[in-house]
Amino acid sequence: MTVGACVSALLAKILKRLIRQERPVHERQLKKSYGMPSTHSTAVIFLSTFATFIILYYAPSSLSPMLVALTIAASNMLGVSAALSRVTNGHHTLAQVAAGSCLGVVCASVWWALRDAFLPFIDQHIIPAIF
Repeated sequence: MTVGACVSALLAKILKRLIRQERPVHERQLKKSYGMPSTHSTAVIFLSTFATFIILYYAPSSLSPMLVALTIAASNMLGVSAALSRVTNGHHTLAQVAAGSCLGVVCASVWWALRDAFLPFIDQHIIPAIF
């Protein structure tokens, strides 16, 4: 999960250099980097989305559906509030945060699909080699 968040943040950094959209006026005086997409938003939304997948996949069936829903809601509210704080603190525009958030959801979905595809290999070959 951590590696996936780092990969998504790296992808956001690469896209920043390609898109080259300026940050809000106030922030341009403090930072020389570009703002589109927001790297912080990409990473936090990746983590909250991936956490949602983990909760949905691994939650025991005996667990209350209401508790599962509340846990998912809390995870996503933390991610969204962290992303939106980038706008309220003047570091990014809403469009930059929205783009970063969308990138985070896409990256988490792809990372989950890759994890799902490679999990049998990891369980059979990598884990036994380590332990």
